[in-house]
Amino acid sequence: MRGFTTIRDVGGQVMGTKQAIDEGYFPGPRIYSACAAIGMTTGHGDFRTFCTHPRMMGGPGETDAEHIGLVIFADGVPEVLTASRMQFRKGAHFLKLFVGGAVSGMYDPLDITEYSLEEVKAAVGEAERWNTYVAVHTYTDDATRMAIEAGAKSLEHANLISEETVELAAEKGVFISAQAALFMNPAPPSFTPAQVERQQMAKTGLDNLMKACKKYNAKVLFGTDMVASIESKKAQVTEFTLRSEWFTNAEILRQATSGNAEALEQTGQEIHIQVNLA
Repeated sequence: MRGFTTIRDVGGQVMGTKQAIDEGYFPGPRIYSACAAIGMTTGHGDFRTFCTHPRMMGGPGETDAEHIGLVIFADGVPEVLTASRMQFRKGAHFLKLFVGGAVSGMYDPLDITEYSLEEVKAAVGEAERWNTYVAVHTYTDDATRMAIEAGAKSLEHANLISEETVELAAEKGVFISAQAALFMNPAPPSFTPAQVERQQMAKTGLDNLMKACKKYNAKVLFGTDMVASIESKKAQVTEFTLRSEWFTNAEILRQATSGNAEALEQTGQEIHIQVNLA
């Protein structure tokens, strides 16, 4: 109802909603989904309690987060391959991996690198066999450069990467899925003091990221990452105006339309996209 006619859902189970929209049960956008995000034990997405053991150590076969399709835990190359194939069985258009720390994480500091090069390469190789790509959640230089080396095509966030890494991404044609509203709007009330502090760290790096993207003509995508309440999701549309600090109106519109369409085309499907703005 806010005018978005096509969306890329970068982690979560929305395939039932997608099917209902596609079959005409109710109006909604075209959805391109990664299905469950793939994460390691103790990485972003691991909201299990301290007492919950991984499967290979006698833990439950499926956690609540996995049951609802939000995330799937995979440790080591064989598990990453299986988790990747499971998402394609569900109909995923691309894959999403958590390769770095998170603002909202429970156990992972913002500055750590998650997953090894070999694990990320395994997911990238599987995605390429399905004629698509891997998007990675990342904030820092080390995690981002590792993901680029492994062959990831889309960087989600990337607030704290250096100018040199932005230049590398631009040279390799890697998309930078940046968000302004997520960091420039107030933190959700549910955030802990530690999460608020990490949000401020990410906000500090946003200006450098956007300026470097402009300098090197990087492929910047239009995204929001509003995952909390329905009320907070209203801030999605502020992304247009907040980006005007770094980009012209025309550049912002290209990011939201033809720029995002180019990323969607990496799934090997024909794209028809428009944004209706009142």
